[in-house]
Amino acid sequence: MPSFLERKTIETKGSCDIETYYIIQMMSLLNNVTKSFIWVLFNNISLFSISLVLNIVLARLLEPQDFGFVALGEFFLLLLNRIKELGFDYAMIHRQDRLEEIASINFTLQLILGTLIMFLGAVFSIVITKIYGLPVGLSLFFLTITAPVKAVVSSYNSLLDKGFAFRKNAIFTVLTNLLFAVFTAFLAWRGFSYLSLTLGLVPGLLFNALIFWRVSPIKLKLFWDKDLVKWFLGFGPWWFWFIAAVASLIISNLDNLLIGTFLGAATLGFYSRAYNFASLVTDRIDNAFVRVLFPVYARLQNDRESLANILSLQIGLIPRLILPLIILGLVNINELVMILLGEKWLGMIPMIYAFFIFMLFRPFLDTLGHFFIAIGKPKVCNSVLIIQAIFMFVLEPFIIFKFHEIGLAVFAGVGAMGGFFLLFSKVKGLVGNLNLTGIILFPIIANGLSLLLVLLALNYFSHASSVVLLFCKSVIFSISYVALLFLFEKSKVINDLRRLVVLEQNDAAF
Repeated sequence: MPSFLERKTIETKGSCDIETYYIIQMMSLLNNVTKSFIWVLFNNISLFSISLVLNIVLARLLEPQDFGFVALGEFFLLLLNRIKELGFDYAMIHRQDRLEEIASINFTLQLILGTLIMFLGAVFSIVITKIYGLPVGLSLFFLTITAPVKAVVSSYNSLLDKGFAFRKNAIFTVLTNLLFAVFTAFLAWRGFSYLSLTLGLVPGLLFNALIFWRVSPIKLKLFWDKDLVKWFLGFGPWWFWFIAAVASLIISNLDNLLIGTFLGAATLGFYSRAYNFASLVTDRIDNAFVRVLFPVYARLQNDRESLANILSLQIGLIPRLILPLIILGLVNINELVMILLGEKWLGMIPMIYAFFIFMLFRPFLDTLGHFFIAIGKPKVCNSVLIIQAIFMFVLEPFIIFKFHEIGLAVFAGVGAMGGFFLLFSKVKGLVGNLNLTGIILFPIIANGLSLLLVLLALNYFSHASSVVLLFCKSVIFSISYVALLFLFEKSKVINDLRRLVVLEQNDAAF
């Protein structure tokens, strides 16, 4: 989009020039978005594959309580990390001027906070050891000593995202996670048990920080400007970000603390693995859209019509693409656990089912949350986080004693659903009235009918092996879903394809 001064300059040449300039800018942005999404999708599919294989290997080498120890350690790490969750990365992407100075200020602030977390973690791990035992204390210690390196990685990561340098980001992130997976699996194989889940992070993070520094077009440095620091602290502002960060911790990890404290490390191991597998596919795909479109929303923050169109498209992709993957995973969960993880992990299957509402509404919630931050209104989503956290903080202790870990998994979904509808009610005043029913109705019907067809077909495969059953259910659901979706939305698909052809022709013309 042209700035105000650019528009005034172009207006002297005639309205036709304004339109031409606008089209060129939009086509350039479209080209960046398309390429970026391809690379982010490559990144997320690769990370999904690496994570899936690593989870299978670790599930066979380690015991459930090993994952429970580290999950408790991660809760206290996340508690310490609230110190640095002040919205600085989001502020850097949102601002559109003085790039090098803004990026270096972000780097300086992140490094200061990361160093503080490292020292606090060393002290805090001693206290945690006395309360929860040595395994949890050591897990926290090794997780926090890498905080300064994580700060460097985070600063470069947000800088590359802002410049749509997703190709570099994707390639090196995949290499980093591959290195992490190899070291973690090797340490687990050598008998390091729960420590393998923390020590394996170190080589990958060091590699990531070094390679980002090498490839970044801007070499970040320690830099201080009082006015810019004041602007960073005022984006949100910082104290509201901190309160929202604590609220986010309560929403996402209070259940882990309660389960680990009252139900034991083994139960927490099952619960944390269930959450991991329940969100493995949805997080990777949803993250691709969120990462690519976040800087797009920031650039178009003053264009109401474009914001409405892009947001409508992103919301519509969730029931069309993510929901069928959720259902496909749930209908095959018994076979997947038996084939991939082994019999000892069958105990987490009921928990995965209980996470269904959470899996469905988490992508919607993330979409709207990042939308508000990108357009410079972080208070909206942070206020909703605080409301969610208050309800969870009050109700989750009661739920764990009454309904145990299953109740907490269901309640997490109820919280995500409530948060989504609160945020959606705020969208209308910014981009107009989005027709939510029209966006999601037909994909939901196609998903429901496809699921019903699979359930009816199970009568004919009751004696089949796990592998055959997995294959048949996947094929029946996939074919029926694609056919029904095309049947219900044939005209929409054709119109979208026509628009794509027109856009490609215009892009070639320019």
